[in-house]
Amino acid sequence: MQDYHKLEVWKKASDLVDQVFPATQNFPPHGWDGNLAVQLRRSAVSVVLNIVEGCGRRGGPDFLKFLQSSMGSATEVEGAVELSRNRGYLDADESAQLLSRVTEVKRMLTGLMKSLGGGWGPTEN
Repeated sequence: MQDYHKLEVWKKASDLVDQVFPATQNFPPHGWDGNLAVQLRRSAVSVVLNIVEGCGRRGGPDFLKFLQSSMGSATEVEGAVELSRNRGYLDADESAQLLSRVTEVKRMLTGLMKSLGGGWGPTEN
């Protein structure tokens, strides 16, 4: 078991959540667009919680599995940010800040997975 508080990627992912929640405050509350705000928030929280759950496992392959799930959620955040920008709910600056933050988290997740022998990389399957 590992203390997730010591992981810089956990801190950065938590910062992403802190940035996503206020960014989605003015999304429409109902319908498809309201669901987009909820999904963006859930995806950001999932990045953090998968790191936490992985740290609570035995380590090795179990931890790697949850980091991979965290990466998937981070990619979902990217897509939701882009949809939100395209629909006019996030301005260019706000979406760029969110995308920059999620890119940083994904880079850190990639490094951590590689260090665990996960062989994770943009050109690998």
